[in-house]
Amino acid sequence: MSEERDFKGVWIPKDLWLSKELKPMEKFFLLEIDSLDGVGGCFASNAHFSKLFDVSKGRCTQIIKKLEADGWLEVDVIRNGKIIVKRVVRVVNKLNNPSENIKQPSEKIKQPYLENDEGNNTNTNNTKEREKKESKPSLVIPDFINCDSWSEFEQHRKEIKKPLTDLARKKSFNILRNLSFDQQQAVIDYSITGRYSGLFTDRALNTQGKGNGSHQQFGNKESASEKNKRISRETTAQFRETIAAEVAAGVVPAV
Repeated sequence: MSEERDFKGVWIPKDLWLSKELKPMEKFFLLEIDSLDGVGGCFASNAHFSKLFDVSKGRCTQIIKKLEADGWLEVDVIRNGKIIVKRVVRVVNKLNNPSENIKQPSEKIKQPYLENDEGNNTNTNNTKEREKKESKPSLVIPDFINCDSWSEFEQHRKEIKKPLTDLARKKSFNILRNLSFDQQQAVIDYSITGRYSGLFTDRALNTQGKGNGSHQQFGNKESASEKNKRISRETTAQFRETIAAEVAAGVVPAV
């Protein structure tokens, strides 16, 4: 399509300028198509209108279809099988009122804006780009929370298929409220390492405090029986803490 024409500007008829049925962008399309509508019609592609008016190609398709449905335009599509060879657009009555048989404008076409719809007039398969917006917590993270550690905990909960609810976030914030950033990191690391859904401050900080501790007391090595008793106590305490934390976080109902 050659865009060369004897172009000195555009003239807007009164009926078009005062029309309440048309939006400003629809009027611009009519004026541009009318200026390109010679003997054989307007052959401009959506790429031309997209560049001229700074709108998406899909939006160009919607505007042209809307104007056609309302009786302002006639659109002929020449195909070769499934491939569009040419699209010819003509202004009805050269910017006079729409066809008399169109008494009322059609209902607005409610479609999402398509970024690549019929972009170069060669493919009839419209490409719909869908933006996937990752769900974000609706709560604002308090200033006393270590944001880096909290992000890791959010990711951990997603990976174990137990994403946090807003209620669970509030409960978890309260658990971490009085801890330093380093302590919060230790508590969250403990949950991630153990693949726990809850936060266990006492257990995590006790483990951190022991450091290299190998469970030696006053330099004496722990006996086998003492070790078994300790493991039993820790397992029981850990189980109770897990249940309590999951109840507080809303993961399981309270009994």
